[in-house]
Order: sequence, then structure tokens, then C-alpha cells
Amino acid sequence: MAIARYPRPGDRLAPLALREILQERVPARLLGKGVGRGKLLCDLDETVWESLTAEQIGQIGEVIVARVRNKDCNQVVHQRHLPRLPEGATLDDLCLENRTYNCLRREGFGEDPQRLAGRTLGEMLKIRAFGARCLVDLLTALETYLAREGVLDEQLTSEARRLAEVPGALAIRHDDPRLGSLMRAVDGNVRTVKELVDEIFERRLDPPDAFRICEDIAALRQRAEEICGQCLEDELVELFTPKTKPRNRKIVAEYYGWDGGPGGTLKELGQRHGLTRERIRQVCAKAVQGKTGLKFYSPVFEQARTVAVRQAPTTPERLRAELIEVGLLRRGMRLECFVEAMRFLLKRPPVTIVKTNSALLVVAPQQEKMPKAIIEAAKKAVFNYGLSSLNLIKSELSAQFPSGLDSAVIVATLATLDDFRWLDQSSGWFHLETQAAHGLPKMLDKFLAVVSEATVSEFSSAVQRHRRMRQLSVPNSVLLEYCRQAPGIAVNSGRIAADPPRDWRVALTGIEAAMVELLKAHGPVLERGEFEDLCVAADVNRSSFNVYLMHSPIVCQYGRSVYGLPGLKVPSKKVETIASGGSSRGGSPKVLEGFGWLDEHNVWLGYRLSRGTIGSGVVTVPAALKNKIQGRFDLTAYDGHHVGTLVMKKDSGWGMSPYIRRCDSRQGDYMLITIDLAGGTAKIDVGDHSIMDRVAQAV
Repeated sequence: MAIARYPRPGDRLAPLALREILQERVPARLLGKGVGRGKLLCDLDETVWESLTAEQIGQIGEVIVARVRNKDCNQVVHQRHLPRLPEGATLDDLCLENRTYNCLRREGFGEDPQRLAGRTLGEMLKIRAFGARCLVDLLTALETYLAREGVLDEQLTSEARRLAEVPGALAIRHDDPRLGSLMRAVDGNVRTVKELVDEIFERRLDPPDAFRICEDIAALRQRAEEICGQCLEDELVELFTPKTKPRNRKIVAEYYGWDGGPGGTLKELGQRHGLTRERIRQVCAKAVQGKTGLKFYSPVFEQARTVAVRQAPTTPERLRAELIEVGLLRRGMRLECFVEAMRFLLKRPPVTIVKTNSALLVVAPQQEKMPKAIIEAAKKAVFNYGLSSLNLIKSELSAQFPSGLDSAVIVATLATLDDFRWLDQSSGWFHLETQAAHGLPKMLDKFLAVVSEATVSEFSSAVQRHRRMRQLSVPNSVLLEYCRQAPGIAVNSGRIAADPPRDWRVALTGIEAAMVELLKAHGPVLERGEFEDLCVAADVNRSSFNVYLMHSPIVCQYGRSVYGLPGLKVPSKKVETIASGGSSRGGSPKVLEGFGWLDEHNVWLGYRLSRGTIGSGVVTVPAALKNKIQGRFDLTAYDGHHVGTLVMKKDSGWGMSPYIRRCDSRQGDYMLITIDLAGGTAKIDVGDHSIMDRVAQAV
């Protein structure tokens, strides 16, 4: 039998099992300079043999025994079990002192030392002649032996692993209102379950009373699993009110709607429970007071919050249905009650509920102001254009929301409107059935009043004539779907028609009705100048004529200065004839009379005015000069008066119209333009053929 006195070289000096009663500093007189200063007695393990002499260690050991002898063991220490020796280990393997060894043999532990694990420290101290020194001797020997052998309690490791696998359990804190006491029973020195299981996984030695710790961890795990199996309604009630007050718990659940009901008023609950309204208010206020920011273990609440963040933006009804489907809600609690609970528990709730007209929407807090602005922008756009798109909404609200608008917020917001309809969800086009007043619906009515049947491409061309509608660039597929959803429109194989047919005399009024009547009477197509003269003779204002000619869907341009009703099949030769300056009935007077260089910096252009040129003020630039005279030129008359700006771009020039009209020009008159390329100026004159003599004189 190997016998060695405590403290034994290489063994622990202070038992872990007695750490609670060894929370005192090591006397400084027993330490060398700078060695272990500030250490507690319970911190002295095997490493002290590397830094202190055997004499110092022996003196410290006596201090440890004296502290254990002079202190009453607290209840935790008294009920702690001895560590379990592995199978096959004997008392001789521990190298105990004589007294310790003899006391244990007398109690029958010599034949079966594994039975020591069934005894508590308090029970060991009751053994005759087994005092504080024997207890310290036995504990240090057991703990050192187990550490050297590397034998760890597999059940303890298994329980720690099972606890770590419970959803969210690693985040449980020592101060958790529901689980903190169970966690502190396992180890009062750790702050989270993660720290606890990490210590167990990384341990070299089993803690004292491993059997009891296994039971405590199992109790903690079972309670955590029970909480995980709750529904959201039950978890909220448990978070805010203690089980010891069932009446208060019922009152709080009914008031805040966490029981699945609609929520109650102070008066209703007071009458139901026989209390005053003030007392009901006090109970409910106290339940939620001070809960913000506390670190609760609330796995069901966290799952519900995750679902809410993932689903937002959405309606409360859809989110509530999702929570019911995944099993988090069981009594159908209203989502408003859940969001209110978030405000009680979290400093920054991840979602909020906003009202959009008559509907509710769940959005992120930073999106709270977006739904109202989105609805206003959508209604305005549809009112003006007849339809809108997600990109248009984003563009309209870019200044109000510089960080940008998420398409999901726009879609969720618009979906709350009863008259919202998709035209093309993939590209984001939509319309609101009750909001359309201008733009596309009016254009469609006018177009189909003039054209009995047309392709969607022809209708698209009519739409694109309007400057504001042209900016939208509405795809043909969207226009076709709009027609398909519009009442009184038949769509067949990409062609649209009014059903029933419409009379243009009823659908059109004012200038557009006059233009259609003149085109039908003198057309089917007319040269612009002739068309303008006919309209002016019919009491149409010249400026109004120009506006409607450019933007009306019931007019179609078939060539340069050639206009008619949409949907016509006009021979290209006839269009070319009219475009070259002839009337709609024939004739083709030449417009460009000549051109040339006066010198290396000056060029001249001569024209014979047609109706189109007089009406539009646009002329053709000869191919030989178009690369030379591009740009803007200050335009003056030959008498020196400034009359505008001449613009030359590609093969066309314009800006002469004010001067041509001021001269009361007629078809067949001559127009001379001279351009100073170096000076950036130009001169213009209109008259008979004699003005062309200036060119001959200059050359």
C-alpha cells in the first residue's frame, strides 16, 4: 500500500468540491515575491508545485485544512457527492494518509471504493475520526487521480450535448426569469448556457457531484424543451406574469389579447373579475413594466419574430395565417397583440403595423411612412396616365425616400387596394380600376371610335404620339393586357376592337371632332399646310391645331408633313407626292431650289415654299452640306432684325417658322438662307424669285 501525506507532490492543493468555503486569498506571507499574488485558496491546483517550494506548499495546505475545519459547510457543499472512481480502481491507487485510509476501510470502502460516489460530503464528515483533514486528503486524491487517468463522466457530457441541442438554449442567461434559477443550480459562476456546456466539453476533470449536476442539467433541459413546445400565446403570458398569481395571469392575457380573444377594456375586466378599473390597470401595467431589453429565453417568440421579419411587408391576416400554419399560434391571437408584445420586450421592434386607407400592413419601422406615399403616388399616376409601374413609383418617390423603395413594399401596399390589378407582374405594370381618368383610357376610347379594329402596335403608335405617354414607354404586351381588362373592348389574336362599335361623332368633341370630319371629307390624308388651312377655316385656332396634330391619338403621321386618320392603307407613292409639296390631290412642286458656297466660310440654301414648309418651318438639308452646317445659328432678316435661332441637325433644319408666318408667305414663294459658319450666324429672306439674284451677285 502506497502511503503519502497531504499535500502530495504533483497533486491538487485545494479540492474543487470545497471551492465555496475556500473563497479566501492565500496569505501573502506564504508566497514568494510576485508568485500567485491575489490568488484564492480555491484556485490552487497542481500547477503550484511549479512555482512554490515544498515548504510553502505544506504551509498553505495546513491553512486549507484549518479553513475547512473552522468553517461550517454550506448546504450546497454539505449535499455534494464525492467523485466516482472508475471500475477497477482501489483505495491503494489514491496514496491516502493512514487515518483517511483506515477510516474508509473500516466503513467498508476498501472492498468497493466505487461506493464512495453514493456518499455526500456531509455524510463523510459524520464518519468517526474522519475530520476536515481526511476530507481534504480524500478529495484532492480523488480529483488528481481522475484528472491523470482522463476518465470523464459520459453521462455528464451527454446531458450537456443534449442541452446544447435545444433550440436557442445556448443563449440562456443566469438571470433569466424562468430558467435562471435552474442554471444557477448547475453552476453559479457562469453567465450563459454556452459557457456552461463549453466548460463541460473542455474539462479535464469532472466537477464535484457530477451525478447531481447531471440531474440539474437534465432538469434545465427539460424545462427548456417544455418552453420550446409552447404556443406564442402561452409564452407571452408566462413571460409577463408569474405562475404564482393565476388570476393576474388571466387578467393580463385577456387585457392584451394574448388569450386569443379581442382584448378587453378596464371596465369589462373589472366587472368580470370583481375588481375596480384602477386595480385592473395596475395589474396590467405592472406586468409589462421594465421588461424592455431583458434577455429572456423565448424561443417561440424569437421564431415568430423571425417569421414576421421574413414575411414583411405583408398584411396582418397573411402573417397570422403563416404563424398558425407553422404551429406558433394555436388560439389565433390577433397580430396587433403580438406586435404590442414586441414593443414591451424589445428596444427596437423589427416590425410595425401601419394603416393604409381601410387596410393594415406589417412593415419594418423604417418603412412606416412608405405605404401612404406609395398609394398617393400610384393614384396620381393612374389618374394622369391610366396605368403605372413599380419603377415609376420609385422614381416619383426617390426624393422623399433617398435610400430607395423596395419593390416588395410597393407590391404589398398596392395589394391592399381593392381595385389593384396587374397588367404585367414580371415588369411591374399595373392599374387601378377606379382611379383612371386621363391618359390611356381616353386615348383608347378616342382611337377605337375612329378605328373600328386595329393591332396593338397601331394603338401603341397612337399612344406614343402624346409626349407624357411617350415618356412611359409602355410595352405592347402591357397595352394588350390593359385592353383585355378594359370593359367594352374585344381582344382577338393581338387585335383590338370596340364591342359594341362606337360612333366617333359621340365619342369626339371640339377640335378633334372637327379634324376627323375634315380628314374624312378631304382626305384620307392631307398635307400639313392644307390640313391646317382647312381647320383654320373651320374656326380652329392655329395654335390648338398644332397641339392636337402632335398629340391626338386620332391623327396619324404617314410621312413628312402628311397626316391622316389612323389605321389607313395609303400608297407610299401618294405619301411621297404629298410630302414633296403637292396637295393631297396631286402635283409635286420642288422645295429645294439650290445650294452652294459663297466662300470658304459662307454657304447658301434656296427653297421654294410648300404648304408643309410654311406650316412646320422645317426644311431638308442637302446631303452634300449636312455634315458641314450642323449646329445652332443666330438668325436675322436681311434688314438686320433678329428673328430667332436656326437649328441644323442631321438632314433637317428648323426655326424659320416665326419669320415665314410674319411675312405672310404663300405656297410657291422663295426663301433664301445664307449661313456664316465661322461667325455662327445666318440670314433669311422670303419673297419672289428676285431674292435668288443675291446669290448670283455674291458669287
